[in-house]
Amino acid sequence: MNKDWPAAQYTNDYEAHRSDPLKDGFATVYAATNLLEDRAETYAHLMVNEEAEKLMKRAEKDPVLDKKIKIIKKFLMEKCCYEMNEDYWKKIAAGYDFSAGDKKVSSLEKLKIFPDSVKMDPEKKTGADFKISNLPENCVLSIMDKTGAELLTLKESDFGNKGFIIWNGKGIDGSYLPAGNYSCVILDENKNKKTIKIVYSKSTIMFLN
Repeated sequence: MNKDWPAAQYTNDYEAHRSDPLKDGFATVYAATNLLEDRAETYAHLMVNEEAEKLMKRAEKDPVLDKKIKIIKKFLMEKCCYEMNEDYWKKIAAGYDFSAGDKKVSSLEKLKIFPDSVKMDPEKKTGADFKISNLPENCVLSIMDKTGAELLTLKESDFGNKGFIIWNGKGIDGSYLPAGNYSCVILDENKNKKTIKIVYSKSTIMFLN
């Protein structure tokens, strides 16, 4: 084991929860076999697009698993590769194909949204970002109310023409929108349009893709 690996932090959580792997703390039941398999299973699931998205959603409700994931991510970024930062993991969860590099996508039908829903607190103005990825170059994203009025516009070019747009769920004034139904309208350079419904409740924003 690498001498820099934070063994004590990880081992304590493993031993405390291995008796009931189905309850919390483990990526899979097999991960409870032994400490090395636990680390390997968690890491492996983080590296696979579809599994990473599922694992991260589980971790939102599983503080033990969330802690393990953070330990692995921190170790990888600090000791192995500085490029394995949070943006790297968001790309994996959003289905980014690293083998293809940053080649341009030509169709709006390939876009992905991660996460597709978030919890938020309008009073504290806390929540999470949505990442709309696999976008063609120079797309424009608009958030509109049910009357068709434009509330916010974001450009793919503002994010470095890297095929994604990040939206924090807020309007142009920095506040969350009132509860109701909205639309996310994305236009490419050829005026092709993709419309996605958005539902705001008092505590949740959800994309209905």
